[in-house]
Amino acid sequence: MYRGELNFDGLIGPTHNYSGLSEGNIASFKNSKKISNPKKAALQGLEKMKLLIDLGIPQGIFLPHERPHLESLRKQGFSGSANDIVLSASKTSTLLLNQSYSASSMWAANAATFSPSADSQDSIAHITPHRCHI
Repeated sequence: MYRGELNFDGLIGPTHNYSGLSEGNIASFKNSKKISNPKKAALQGLEKMKLLIDLGIPQGIFLPHERPHLESLRKQGFSGSANDIVLSASKTSTLLLNQSYSASSMWAANAATFSPSADSQDSIAHITPHRCHI
């Protein structure tokens, strides 16, 4: 039985950006509105994942979510085609538009907490998912 680290990373998608959506996070605020390079970031992420695999550490990958998340915008009252929704949201609320494009799912650490059996009172491994808003 394997007893060691298991690493999961979220693959960065094409809408990766610095919108400063992490309220209270100093790094998020300081980098807000900077120009991002999603392709370069995705390649860096893949390089890091390959390094871990080469070191013998099992690697899991979370694929990017569909972005923009049109269903969230529809729930806020936007309607029409995808282009209509995005255009209307861009004119109405930059915050909502940025949230719909958010690639925060790439932060796998925010997805769940894993408690190995060796660290659990009942000697059973536990996965506690974190709630995702978008």
